[in-house]
Amino acid sequence: MLVCAMAGAVAFAALVYTSIQLQSAEGLDPVHAGLAMTPLALAGFLTSTLEGRFLHGASPRLTAGAGLLVNGAGCLPQIWSLPLGLIVTGIGVGLVGPAMGAAVMAPAPA
Repeated sequence: MLVCAMAGAVAFAALVYTSIQLQSAEGLDPVHAGLAMTPLALAGFLTSTLEGRFLHGASPRLTAGAGLLVNGAGCLPQIWSLPLGLIVTGIGVGLVGPAMGAAVMAPAPA
C-alpha cells in the first residue's frame, strides 16, 4: 500500500502545477494544456501493456521499485522538455501500475 501512495505522489502531484504553468505562463487554454500532457498517458499505457506481456513472471517488488525510480527520474527532464519528462514519468507509471495490481491481489485466495 505504501507503494501505491508513493507512486501517486511522485507521478501526479506536480501535474496540477504543470497545468497551471501551461495555462498562465504559456497561454494555453485548459483543453490544450490537457492535451500537452497526453505523452504521460500514452507512455504509461504502452509500458503497462508491454510489461504485462514480457515481465509477467517478474517480481512486483522489482518492477514497482524500478517504476518508482523512473517516476522520480522523470521529474528532472520536465524542467527542460515537458514532453520528454512526461514520457519518462509515463514509463514509470506503466511499470508501477501492473506491479501494484499483482501485489494487491497476491494475498487474495484464488
